[in-house]
Parts: sequence; C-alpha cells; structure tokens
Amino acid sequence: MDNITQITDHATQAGARLIDWFKGGTFQDLVEALAGRHQGLEDVTFPLISERYIANATGQTLTNIGSMVGFERAPGMTDATLRILIYAKIAANTSNGTLPDVYNIMGIVGATNIKVFDVYPAAIEVQYTASQTVSACGCIRRILEGEDDTDGGATAPIEIGLTQANTESGFLTFGFEGTVGAGGVGVGQIAGAG
Repeated sequence: MDNITQITDHATQAGARLIDWFKGGTFQDLVEALAGRHQGLEDVTFPLISERYIANATGQTLTNIGSMVGFERAPGMTDATLRILIYAKIAANTSNGTLPDVYNIMGIVGATNIKVFDVYPAAIEVQYTASQTVSACGCIRRILEGEDDTDGGATAPIEIGLTQANTESGFLTFGFEGTVGAGGVGVGQIAGAG
C-alpha cells in the first residue's frame, strides 16, 4: 500500500506548465529556478514520509505506529505480522460493528472459510480457518471485541464466540441422520450461512 511517489523534476514540471507565450525565455528560467528550490525540500522530506507509511515502516517505527492505533507489539512478533495486525486494528477502530466489517477484519488477518452466525440476543459466532498471522498473534478476540483495550473493538459490546476449524475441510456441515460426513442438530452448521 505505497501510494506516495517522489517528484524528481519540480523545475521541469513547472516550466512545462507555462502557457506557450512564456516558454523558452527568461520568465521560464525564473519559474524553473523558483520551483527548483522545492526539489531540495522534496529530496529531504520524502524518505522521512515514506519510512513512516505502514507499508514501509520497520522496527521501532512500526511499533510506534501500532501504539498510536492501539495495538502493542508482542515479544518476538515480526514486522510483517505486526503490519497486518495494525491494518486489522485500524479496520476495527473505524468499524461500525456490521457483518461486512467483521468479514473485512477477518480477511485482513488472512483467515479463510469465514462464516458469521447471529446468536440471539446480542452475540455472533465467527467460524474461520486460521492463517499464520492469526495463529502467531492469538489476538482475534482483542481486535473484534476490544478486550483489554481502552478504544474498544470492532463489535464491542457484542459478545463474540470464535471457533477455529481444525481440519483442512473446515467445519462440519449440518445433515440429517444417515448423511455421511455431516453433523446433526447442535453439531453441524448449515452450509452457505454467513
């Protein structure tokens, strides 16, 4: 997510923006000289700005960004994992607690086979297959509910039940008696829900 581009030719661009009447003379030279002063400022500030983008930040800079959005780096956490979790925390911070928000956050952390079920009166059940990031941090509940978090989570104060798939095929689907590979009432989930 690097959407910043360094401009390396301020003077040339300024000269090219002149109408034809002023091109090729001393006025163009003056405009290019004045615009050229901005090139030095761009050359000095661009690395400072670029290194503070979440996509480019590393080490302590990334840890500081995480602190700003409300996510602390766990001991031994890699920059790549922290970067993903910062994006997820930002999504949680800007969430309205809707189902698309939950799917978005789970997708950011790389969870797959995501299914969300409403549980009356104010809870949801989230089933997913964990990614390496999810397994490494163990922080999905914190991001979604805001446990131990002064800012709250994406769905606070809704209670969330989390179920992680433990097989490659995912979750046991609902089926009637005699259906091979399916669970009955209270065991299996209805396929396609969510």
